[in-house]
Amino acid sequence: MPNVRLPALLKRPVWLGLLLLALAHALLIPQAQAQPVHYGASRWDMRDGLPHNLVHSIAQDRQGFIWAATWEGVVRFNGRSFTVFDNENTEQARLSGVFSLLAEDDGSILAGTAFDGIYRHYQGHWAPYGGSGLRSLRVEDMRRTGDGTLWLSSRSQLLRVDAQGQPQPVPFPDGIEPGQIHGLYVDAGSLLVASVNGAWQVRDGKATPWGQAQGFAGKQVRQISRDGDGGWLVACSDGVWHWQADGRLRQLLASNRVSLVLGDSHKAVWIVSNDGWVSRIGADGSRQRLALGGLPSRAFFEDREGLLWLGNSQGLFRLAPGAARALTQDDGLGDNYARSVLQTADGTVWIGHAAGLQRWQGGQPGPVLAMPDPQLSGTVTALALDPHGDGVWAGTYEQGVLRFDASGKLLQRVPVAYASERSLMVRALLPTDDGLLVGTPRGLLRLAQGRIEPLGSTLGLGDYAVQVLSRDRQGRVWIGMESGMAVLGPDGRVEHWQAGKQLPAHSVFDFLHDADGTVWMATDSGLLRLRGDSLRVYDHRSGLPRNKMFRIIDDGRGRLWLSSNQGVFRVARAQFDAVDQRRQPLLAVDVIDSSDGMPASQINGATWPAGWQHADGQLMFPTGQGLALIDPELAGRDALGVPPVVFEQVMVNGNRQPLQDAYRLLQPTNRLSINYVALAFASPHKLRYRYRLLGFEEGWVEAGDGTEAVYTNLPPGNYRFQVQAMVMPLQWDNPARVGSAELGLEQVPVFWRRPLVMLAALLLLALLLGVWLYSRMYRYERRQQRLNRLVAQRTEELRLKNAALEAAGRERDDLLIQLERQALHDSLTELPNRRAADAYLQQALEQAAADGSPLCVALIDVDHFKAINDRHGHAVGDRVLAHLAGLLGKPSEGAVFAARQGGEEFLLVMPNNTLERALARMQVLCERIATTQLADAPRITVSIGVAAYGPGQEKVNTLLAAADANLYRAKEAGRNRVVG
Repeated sequence: MPNVRLPALLKRPVWLGLLLLALAHALLIPQAQAQPVHYGASRWDMRDGLPHNLVHSIAQDRQGFIWAATWEGVVRFNGRSFTVFDNENTEQARLSGVFSLLAEDDGSILAGTAFDGIYRHYQGHWAPYGGSGLRSLRVEDMRRTGDGTLWLSSRSQLLRVDAQGQPQPVPFPDGIEPGQIHGLYVDAGSLLVASVNGAWQVRDGKATPWGQAQGFAGKQVRQISRDGDGGWLVACSDGVWHWQADGRLRQLLASNRVSLVLGDSHKAVWIVSNDGWVSRIGADGSRQRLALGGLPSRAFFEDREGLLWLGNSQGLFRLAPGAARALTQDDGLGDNYARSVLQTADGTVWIGHAAGLQRWQGGQPGPVLAMPDPQLSGTVTALALDPHGDGVWAGTYEQGVLRFDASGKLLQRVPVAYASERSLMVRALLPTDDGLLVGTPRGLLRLAQGRIEPLGSTLGLGDYAVQVLSRDRQGRVWIGMESGMAVLGPDGRVEHWQAGKQLPAHSVFDFLHDADGTVWMATDSGLLRLRGDSLRVYDHRSGLPRNKMFRIIDDGRGRLWLSSNQGVFRVARAQFDAVDQRRQPLLAVDVIDSSDGMPASQINGATWPAGWQHADGQLMFPTGQGLALIDPELAGRDALGVPPVVFEQVMVNGNRQPLQDAYRLLQPTNRLSINYVALAFASPHKLRYRYRLLGFEEGWVEAGDGTEAVYTNLPPGNYRFQVQAMVMPLQWDNPARVGSAELGLEQVPVFWRRPLVMLAALLLLALLLGVWLYSRMYRYERRQQRLNRLVAQRTEELRLKNAALEAAGRERDDLLIQLERQALHDSLTELPNRRAADAYLQQALEQAAADGSPLCVALIDVDHFKAINDRHGHAVGDRVLAHLAGLLGKPSEGAVFAARQGGEEFLLVMPNNTLERALARMQVLCERIATTQLADAPRITVSIGVAAYGPGQEKVNTLLAAADANLYRAKEAGRNRVVG
């Protein structure tokens, strides 16, 4: 990596001021403060599977499915899709104009219609409910009291269904009519009725005025609900009243547009107006309004998860508390397309977006700050803290770099028009003591004293777009580019990490510096962690939903927040060590996205800072639909519950089966299909599944978000189908978070494959075979005795002759092997001799010529061998040659062929070795021989000549001649060396 000197202007410790500012910012982040609960709305309509947009009633059955009644039938909702029951697909019921639904304790659903009375759905079947008097009745609302009585409202009539299933009218006081009945409410064994002519209480089959002292008797009462503290909430024609448990009465809202009121399980009050607004008054007094639009119906319901379901003329709505909320143009944001955000030490949040720059203080965005040139784009893409106050530096799309003071006053404008008439887009900013580092699509620039310097080119980084500039605690500047990254030290030296080489990623979008020197990097190839000299990559294989990430924020509670194109990922720091130490296979990742209240799941990036932590603990991320605000303590709470898992459908060979706990399959099963679903409505898209069929497979099949298991050609046997579900993050080993369901399956074999039938058939077959064999054996037995004697005699004669022939054959084979070895091997060294070597070398040359592979040979000669024989005797000389042969026969690397050419000369043939590799290997061999001491013998050296197969050296004699020439040169050069 090149080391480049930085100009003296950037060597001064100006980072100290910025470090102090960053430290001050960190100290401003206390333990996350409690934030008001914000609810978001999700909507489904005919485009999503509803048969009609107007939803009249909502209920939840015993299993947990959500049911909705519409003009065109009833639907059952599992959080992902609707199952429609209408006149076209339900022959047993006329489900047109369904006004009301009632979930019964036995798991059935009652549907009250506009023209045909009531129908009951139970275990997959529809049937008319009650006696003949209900057949053509208009049923607008239904309730069942604790004594089992079913109560109905039909326009201005209140009816009780008797034991024979016939409707009986409920008497009201003489001279008083309830008028149009708006709704029924069951409480403590009694029935409350909200009507045009006041509220009524039904006891012992009679209606009496309710709440006369509070003035409800003469008002139009539209809805009644409990408040959670023993009091009542009453929606009237003049607003919403709270009749508290101590008898006090106060008006929560004065309005003639109220249609519904509901007290939820959190003691919050929900008010639905006929102008499309839904208001929430929290138990802490906080208020929130949601604009849903449409005309309201009576459908307003809280499910077992505490989610609110509302129906109106625009479809089915789910109101759920979210860990996130949005700051958009509806809240005063100048433009929804946010690009960057930060907070200064005085608590002001600065937001850069497509319309410019805004200051957010006191919960309300201020006006968009004026840009110097209204003719150019005002988009603010990058921000940086001003080290000289509570102002900011702002990088723009076309207007260069702007400096604002804490009040939003423009102090300075610096054009960024290097090598272009137009100002370049600014992606990142980093102030220094004597200038400003600017990341642009044309590389890194330095602005100082009105001059622009192409610092990227000076540092050898090229003109790659710079997307992030970050300073660590040592004063080093980390530069993230669209291709690679670099680290610029205080001494001016730069370390360049090239994409695909030193860096296992292409683009770098953000850095996070830990106190211990660890650096985290958000890249297009995952989250990178640099700890010392170790670089670790965490991507989808480690459990992250996506590889590309734009921003990394540490919330101060041991968790990292990673922004992406599919939401924000929260990962506890301990998870990374757990995966590294193989204590768990994957990271446990919480995903926060639009379903949690974010304005959009796609977070903007490639400019800095694309996210910030507010002093109150909230996390802020820019999106294309507004600024996302995330409460880190609320995030992931949906994953704490156990999602109930139910079976929706079982199909055998294309035929739908009634749902039950176990199935006995009498016919061969060519295709078995099981549909399952977890009924967790807060975050259904975060549900993940796995299943297995015990008896067929032991391991779990990871189904992801799939909700169907298919098996084909199931063999006979007893099975247990098990399915598990969990809301992300996945921790299958934590049973407290896993929902499960199972059902039994018995595949009965066909008649002829049943055990008893097969056993009887086998016994009969065995009996028949026994009789046949006995008769055959009896006939052959006597003949066999005669033959046995003759065979024994002849066998003994053959055995004796064969033994003699085998002995002679072994003697001949041993002699041939001995002669062949003597002909091809040297008796002293046990190595192949020159004849064998020539044959092998010829084959090696032919192979090299055929496939173009390299081939080298080496001739090895013992230096001063004659002197060894003369001084120490031929016995020592023979030991030296045998010892050298042993070394040559055991190469240090790769395959070789060793042979004795004659005297003290040896040949090595090295297939698939280039000349360079052969020379290196022979050098190692030469040094090894020179350093080896043979007992009772002098130390020896060798000279080696190496030659490679090639032009002019294609034959045995030419290749050996070349090697011999090189051997001669090695001798002349002083011996104990390798020449090639």
